[in-house]
Amino acid sequence: MTAVISKLENPDYRGHLLNNLLEESGFLHEDDMLAIRKLGIKDEWVQGISHPLLFKQFQMAMGIDTNAHPGIEVDIWRDSFLSLIQNGSAANAVGAIGLGTESIVKFIYKDIIQAIERDTQLNLKDYVFFPLHTEVDDEHGLVLLDIAEKMASKNPEAELEIRKGMRRALNLRAAYWDDMYERAKNISQKKNNLPSK
Repeated sequence: MTAVISKLENPDYRGHLLNNLLEESGFLHEDDMLAIRKLGIKDEWVQGISHPLLFKQFQMAMGIDTNAHPGIEVDIWRDSFLSLIQNGSAANAVGAIGLGTESIVKFIYKDIIQAIERDTQLNLKDYVFFPLHTEVDDEHGLVLLDIAEKMASKNPEAELEIRKGMRRALNLRAAYWDDMYERAKNISQKKNNLPSK
């Protein structure tokens, strides 16, 4: 998010993204709190707690060693996405972080939430990271969509650059999930002593 903010010249756009960054740090506005309370999330579970810490809490509840290397798939996605943001134009970055990331999180996380509720004994506090993001990132996505529309209306070339950033981010995410699927299949095959294909 800071890399995107640094590329934006418009102070209003920067201000909106700084608010998003504050929320990622655990400082939620009352409007957000009202929305997430309806999901059964208690204030003290999320207010003042950074989102990386909430994700670490989920990992620990799942019995995952939070100090272990997450895998080459994560490295590739993280490095590629950061390169896209840092080396692209401001319009590329808005397309990547907004339309290609924040706007789709709720759709991805809903399936993850269903799997957690179906296949684990975790309580809501353990996996609060995911339902929190279905609410907060949806709002972030709308803010970034508004910024993208304003950028495109002022500069016709920006629309193409926004679209490129979005498509690159979505392609990176698709490749990441394909890699994770292959990794899961390989783990399952080793666990069941099946020959790999």
